[in-house]
Amino acid sequence: MRLHATNITFDEVSQVVYAGDRKRPYTAFNFVSNGKPEYAVSIDGKVSIRRGMTVTALLREPGNWQTLVGWMDHGTGRICGVRSPMVAFWEAMAFLSALAVVVAVSSPLIGSGEWPRSADYWMLAIYGFGVAIHLCVLRRSRLIIQRLRQSAPARED
Repeated sequence: MRLHATNITFDEVSQVVYAGDRKRPYTAFNFVSNGKPEYAVSIDGKVSIRRGMTVTALLREPGNWQTLVGWMDHGTGRICGVRSPMVAFWEAMAFLSALAVVVAVSSPLIGSGEWPRSADYWMLAIYGFGVAIHLCVLRRSRLIIQRLRQSAPARED
């Protein structure tokens, strides 16, 4: 995944809307920087956006704010729009625990003929896929956070 870092100051911010549900909130907003307006930009999470705020943003495509991945606020040092790696880790562990329970419960049935062996393989594949997805999210989050910390200028406190 190629990410492009850009430093920007929000000269004007308008129409900040907090939307989404409890599990996946996001913030949508418009801004003007150096006389260039950007519309319908969204970032994951309920993010505080202010006029005059300077951020280092990561975009999937250079100059395309519809591909915003996350940013680091220069004023606070806070990283926004990136899922916490710890949350992804614990979700992966929950899937792994569920997988262990499925194996423990179904293991007596496998050799008895009451349970088709293919059903057990399907359950293992489904839960294993869930673990793999969460581990990929964990890796992606860590890479984005690392890239933001490298790209942002050093803070002067």
